[in-house]
Amino acid sequence: MKNHDFKGQTNNLNYVFETSAEETTITAYGYDVKQGDRIEIDSYTFEVQQVEYYAAPSDLFRASLSKFNEIEKGKN
Repeated sequence: MKNHDFKGQTNNLNYVFETSAEETTITAYGYDVKQGDRIEIDSYTFEVQQVEYYAAPSDLFRASLSKFNEIEKGKN
């Protein structure tokens, strides 16, 4: 498991963070983001549920996220 820090970056410039009632996603540039990794945005931590890389550019990915705190509560 790896932590990926997006806290110092700008939404809609360095990454696109989208949330709805159905899902939370991030589209960004980066290598080696995998299922189970954590992504930090502002003061929130999310866990990567699923990740897909685009063919070109090869470092562009889209990941489905869930809030890390919610995952931890669900395990208790």
